[in-house]
Amino acid sequence: KIAEKGFKTLGDSQIVPLIVGENEKAVELAAKFREKGVLVFPIRPPTVPPATARLRFSLTAAISEEEVESLMEGI
Repeated sequence: KIAEKGFKTLGDSQIVPLIVGENEKAVELAAKFREKGVLVFPIRPPTVPPATARLRFSLTAAISEEEVESLMEGI
């Protein structure tokens, strides 16, 4: 779903980084997710390399498949 929206992701663990690129865009996108009830924070330089601002989602067994599938709806 992330790739379908034109975003890049890295890795294959329970921590899913959604690479946004620009700092401002990462902040705006995090706000959109919070409006949907998803608590996610923008990760920006110097924590990550320049131009790779991102959101990091931590998936757990407590999150249903339906919740994961609907995560990117409306974004």
